[in-house]
Amino acid sequence: FVVAFPVAPFAALLNNALETRVDATKLCVLSRRPEPRGAYDIGTWSDILNIMSFIAVMTNAALIVFETGRFRDDLTTAELYVLFIVAEHVIITLKFAIAYFVPDESEDLVEHRARQEYIVNVLINGMEDIEFGAAKEE
Repeated sequence: FVVAFPVAPFAALLNNALETRVDATKLCVLSRRPEPRGAYDIGTWSDILNIMSFIAVMTNAALIVFETGRFRDDLTTAELYVLFIVAEHVIITLKFAIAYFVPDESEDLVEHRARQEYIVNVLINGMEDIEFGAAKEE
């Protein structure tokens, strides 16, 4: 956002310095460690972060195309809008491609969950193992 508001980095630095001191005081004086609760995933926050990423793509593309002045001298207003839409679509397509090709869970996590399920089946459910990952009822 430096293009739209050049003083933003300095304001952010001042804010972060002040917030660090306030947060340190709250952490050391006013708070306790919460009771841990298990969760399957991050829930609604996943959707919120997805929406925020789309808004960020559109905002940054608009700032680059319309505010930098780099394209304003060479292109008409209609061409600027076309450039904005094309750039935004290219970035969102790239985002979808990355989301498609990068797995949600690593192989290590999948293996860990399978091992954990195996242990639960053998020790708690009383199933006898044939081999790792396969269990049968006694």
